[in-house]
Amino acid sequence: MVPQEDDPQAPVESVSLNGGSLSSLRLPEGGKPRGGTLSGDIRSHKVHSNSLDENRKVLVYLPEGYEKSPAKSYPVVYVQDGQSIFDDRTATRDTEWGLDETAQKLIGEGKMAETIIVAVANGGSGPSRVTDFTDAVDPVHGQGQARNYLSFLKDELKPMVDATYRTLTGAETTAVMGSSLGGYFALYAGLSAPSTFGLVGALSPSLWFGGQDMLKRIAEMSSDGPRPSKIWIDMGTKEDNPAWSTHQVRDLEQAKDGFVDHGYIVGQNLFAPVIEGGEHTNLAWRNRSGDVLRTLLPPAD
Repeated sequence: MVPQEDDPQAPVESVSLNGGSLSSLRLPEGGKPRGGTLSGDIRSHKVHSNSLDENRKVLVYLPEGYEKSPAKSYPVVYVQDGQSIFDDRTATRDTEWGLDETAQKLIGEGKMAETIIVAVANGGSGPSRVTDFTDAVDPVHGQGQARNYLSFLKDELKPMVDATYRTLTGAETTAVMGSSLGGYFALYAGLSAPSTFGLVGALSPSLWFGGQDMLKRIAEMSSDGPRPSKIWIDMGTKEDNPAWSTHQVRDLEQAKDGFVDHGYIVGQNLFAPVIEGGEHTNLAWRNRSGDVLRTLLPPAD
């Protein structure tokens, strides 16, 4: 895999909008020309993946102290659906997650470790997200190929990020995070590659997919082999219509019970809240993403 830039004659794109200009930001194809909401030091990469046989847009948020502390290395969180993570102009649902602003606030308050956030764009809506994020046969949505996307993250993107930025490379300081189908993938990545992704943040994960495939994976996971060191998995009570939301909350409880059966302890290395009134929207995930970040990546003692 070879990292490529948006402009082959330009250096790695760095965009800082705290008093800066929007003119240097080249929107991904199909990006919505809305008011820019990037905060802090955001670096843009276009990465070619042999595993996916295509290019992906990747935005990298660097904490405020990164340039000022050249001897320091940082934990990393890899977040799916990167179009919706930092900027309203490219958000594919109701709004962006605002992880850049949330991280800056939590870090500034001493509630979260200084962390690099890697927002990985999906390949598009619909079937391509199913292909990227799932690894089961669903009678309605078809069969996913998440193993290829996982190979991209684990074997191509992460080595590039580790070579380009000062990162803490161990599983205990590397998180994978996503919502909906991206939440399914976060669980899949943590269970499939716990030696790489030791921290898992799954918001409103699609536990229904493939005949509750993920619940079966959790039930069958190893109790004594490598596994994620910390897991956040949540569900709102208003994800969809009332009947379906009740079903999804039951799925969450079953997932929590499965993890507990394998030795996880609620409140220590397993966090599985039911979010009263929580909806299936970027705004809902934005509102609780801070809890996920500070739980998975608390400040060092």
